Amino acid sequence: MEGIKNFFRRTWNKAQDKAVMAAVRANSALTEMKQEEKGATDMVTIVVIIVIVLALAIIFRDQLSRIFKAVGDKVMSWIQG
Repeated sequence: MEGIKNFFRRTWNKAQDKAVMAAVRANSALTEMKQEEKGATDMVTIVVIIVIVLALAIIFRDQLSRIFKAVGDKVMSWIQG
C-alpha cells in the first residue's frame, strides 16, 4: 500500500514540477515581451491564452486525481482479493 502511495505521490510531484517550470517559462516570456514593447494587443492575447491554459490545467488536475484514485482503488481491491 505504501509503495502505491509513494508512486502516486512521486508522479503527482513530477506533474507539479512540470507545471511550475511551465509557469516560470511563461513568466519569463511575459517579461521578455514587456521589454520588447510589442503592444497591448499581443499582451492581451498572451494573457487570455495563459488563463485558458491554467483553466485547462485545473480541470485536468481534477481528472488526474480521479483517475489516480480509481486506479489505486482497483489495484487495492485486486491486491486484497
